[in-house]
Amino acid sequence: MEGNNIDFSKSYEENDSLEILKLKKENVHVFKLPPMSSSEGHVAVDFQDLVFKGVMKMALKGEHMIVYFLNPNNTIFIVSLIDENVDRFVIPVRDSSRYFSIKAMNETGLASWYGIGK
Repeated sequence: MEGNNIDFSKSYEENDSLEILKLKKENVHVFKLPPMSSSEGHVAVDFQDLVFKGVMKMALKGEHMIVYFLNPNNTIFIVSLIDENVDRFVIPVRDSSRYFSIKAMNETGLASWYGIGK
């Protein structure tokens, strides 16, 4: 996640590098991840602590896929910079094809894992 030039104080449109928008989803839910209930991975039914609900945009920027989670005022809540090693950044849950875990960082630069679903 290092080496990014993402300014969390600007709106999504004001971050000025060329990006190609690939996907936009409304009403995406971001959850605080609970401890894993088994070594087999997370399950979607454990995602209970909702920390964000809003827009998710996925864009290509150079060699990275960037996933933005945007606040209602279009500023960035969290962002994930994903390189060709997707498995290091995105992990599916065991019981759903619509939920997954993603490694993302907040405005302080702290990287954490979050549960994503709808």
